[in-house]
Amino acid sequence: MWKQSNDPEFHAKYARVKALYDKCPIRNAVICRRVRSLVLRPYHGRTWEQRGRVQQLPATYGRSFGVRHMLAFYDVHADVLGGAIYLRKGGEEFLHFLQELRKPYPRWMALYVILDNFSPHKRQDVREWASKNRIEMVFIAINASWMNRIECHFEPLRKFVLEGTFPRTHEELQRQLEEYLNRRNTHKRDEKLLRLQRRQEVA
Repeated sequence: MWKQSNDPEFHAKYARVKALYDKCPIRNAVICRRVRSLVLRPYHGRTWEQRGRVQQLPATYGRSFGVRHMLAFYDVHADVLGGAIYLRKGGEEFLHFLQELRKPYPRWMALYVILDNFSPHKRQDVREWASKNRIEMVFIAINASWMNRIECHFEPLRKFVLEGTFPRTHEELQRQLEEYLNRRNTHKRDEKLLRLQRRQEVA
């Protein structure tokens, strides 16, 4: 069950985001952004194995290898999913992420970046840099993560990358993610992928 948003500007924010999803402003791009934390642990679920040689996933109670963070993005109208791995998810990392996100797009193209209300997104230096570089930050309503269209892409990522695995190092996990993103962006119309996305898509 979703938590009901108590944002007094809920309807205005939803209308704004929905309009950007329905029609991309001319010569611009609409990009959703989200953070996903990554830990080294067994991810239970189904996987392909030779008959009689199914790997047993151990129980783990500690997280001795730390947490890393995938700063993910989704270009809504180009239908491209991507991201980068960071040790932290603070303002400096977000600013660097925006700087890298800006590079593939022509300077004349404005970017509408749809975000949640995480405090690093609202830092003064981040806002100033975004404004100077033709990036408009569009904030979704409080307690309405479903409004961010990137959310529906995390279920396929979990299914195809994590389920039934136990990555031993962050480098191994990062390789798995990069392989998935490359394949996902090459096979955008894969029916199983689309079915998982539609199951989670709301906004």
